Amino acid sequence: MSVRKGVFVVLVFAQTAAGLFAQEDYKAKYLELLNSKQFDQLSEWLAEWEAAEPENPEMFIGYFNYFCQRNMQTAAAMGRMPNGQYGLYNQLRFRDDDVYEGISYLDKGLGSTPNRLDMYWGKIEILLKIEDYKTAGDTFHDLLAVSPQYNTRWLLGGNKPVPAKEGEEYFIGYADRYYDAFIAAMDRSEDAANALIQCAQKQIEVYPKSNHAHNYLAIYYMDHGKQSESLALLLAAEKIDPKDYIIAGSLAQLYAEMGEKKKAKTYFNKVLKAGNSQSKEWARNMIKEYGL
Repeated sequence: MSVRKGVFVVLVFAQTAAGLFAQEDYKAKYLELLNSKQFDQLSEWLAEWEAAEPENPEMFIGYFNYFCQRNMQTAAAMGRMPNGQYGLYNQLRFRDDDVYEGISYLDKGLGSTPNRLDMYWGKIEILLKIEDYKTAGDTFHDLLAVSPQYNTRWLLGGNKPVPAKEGEEYFIGYADRYYDAFIAAMDRSEDAANALIQCAQKQIEVYPKSNHAHNYLAIYYMDHGKQSESLALLLAAEKIDPKDYIIAGSLAQLYAEMGEKKKAKTYFNKVLKAGNSQSKEWARNMIKEYGL
């Protein structure tokens, strides 16, 4: 309950078609070859596309998907599924050297089109998939630092613009999934824990009117027995948005762990009043569990 839920999308391999007819022709053929896994022909086609349109962002994404998918395998795995639940699922596995080669093309694309947000997301998500939490965290941290200058002009696949008035909210909301990934891995990976800390601190600095990162960093502190640090962050987050039932839930759980039952009950009741059906059910269960 205390973690903002989001669907952790590993990688989006196909982008919405857009642009001039010539671009469409190259992209349509690329998608056909990619989806049919004709990687030898795809390599040749991408080289032809690059020669014809060396600055086309979709071409760089094409190379990224080619390298990531050419040796990709699917294997049954038991653990946390993309929807956040635990169970048996099909896991995509990638060769690290292929991934880094593919990322090099995204970096080239970002060099000429630095406001293509989908390229940043694709890079971070594939790094999380191969569990390179350090590079994922460094990339996300750097993106947070530069994001304010692009929030009114982000582009997605096919150079589709994010509405200027929605750019900051879209960016912050989508980023939640990366904190979820860091939290899921922080007990087994010091790099994931460090990434969570550095990115949350940067987001609090860059977006002081948003309380998302406060909550994630508070969860880390709570999990590591640093209750006073967690409480300070959550109280600051509450001041930003007193009606946020996610923050209320985190405060309720923290106060319960601290033995302050009256305050815990007060905040659980706030969740029962303002939360959605899932959070209300969680609050009712926690009240029973803590004997409040």
